[in-house]
Amino acid sequence: AVLDGEEAKALWLEDYYEDNQTYPESQGAFSRDYSGKFNLRLSPSLHRELAIYARSEGVSLNALCSQLLSYSLGRKHTSKTRSVSAQASHNKMSRIDVQEDSH
Repeated sequence: AVLDGEEAKALWLEDYYEDNQTYPESQGAFSRDYSGKFNLRLSPSLHRELAIYARSEGVSLNALCSQLLSYSLGRKHTSKTRSVSAQASHNKMSRIDVQEDSH
């Protein structure tokens, strides 16, 4: 089935090129623009724990989550708000860990 799909894709691209003398623009995740916003569903207990931790660090919940996500991807996040220390983030992440929403 996968080979049939790949063959169909190749044939479609050939036809497209013959008609347009160019290939279509990529529609993948790497070629699109992102707003920097998305909704995240998590358990109420994790939401509460993150909010308490953000307040104790003196940062917004949004800044904390952004820093924790950046840290987990191995990037340093720069922000105008006070930065959460990497060690504190690491300790908290190992304690919080990702929890699935129980819906």
